[in-house]
Amino acid sequence: MQEQWRVFIAVPLPLERKEWLKKQMDNHDSALKEFKKQSDYRDYHITLQFLGDVEPDKVVHIHEAMNQVAASMRAFSLQLKDWGTFGQPASPRVLWCGIEGDLSSLQQLYGSLADKTKRIGFEPEHRPYRPHLTISRQYRGTETFSMDKLPQWDDHSAADRTWKVDRIVLYRTRLGQRPMYEEIAESLIQS
Repeated sequence: MQEQWRVFIAVPLPLERKEWLKKQMDNHDSALKEFKKQSDYRDYHITLQFLGDVEPDKVVHIHEAMNQVAASMRAFSLQLKDWGTFGQPASPRVLWCGIEGDLSSLQQLYGSLADKTKRIGFEPEHRPYRPHLTISRQYRGTETFSMDKLPQWDDHSAADRTWKVDRIVLYRTRLGQRPMYEEIAESLIQS
């Protein structure tokens, strides 16, 4: 049986945004200590499409699809927004940071990728696309979870929370390692 890589396509955060968000979270670590798993800040990204387990020789076809989509796009800006959860609000499965900015371009990028990758054998998700950055998983606190323990954004931090989306990345998951995601291909979006 041939080796399989677990891969997904995502919008990466620039290192300076990752470090800024990590600093914010470090200053509010009491909210995170109650979660079983923390995302390594170097892994922060916005997933566009999870592709699952693939044979490494298929990566070239995925990268070609990414290049075609990136060539049809123009760079756009996004900004870290507010906080949210998946699962029960009192005991969430996932704590995430939301996204705002040019969401129509992000949605177009997502849709174009889903269309191109479907042509090479990858089925898109059937649930609505909800862009976010996963911060923590599996709340295990003894008290009801409260968003009040998380950083509150203000207008002064807008520049720190904003970045230009000028590339997409194909990541490989390396379970048990930190960081867990390895960049194996990238496609540049026109400036």
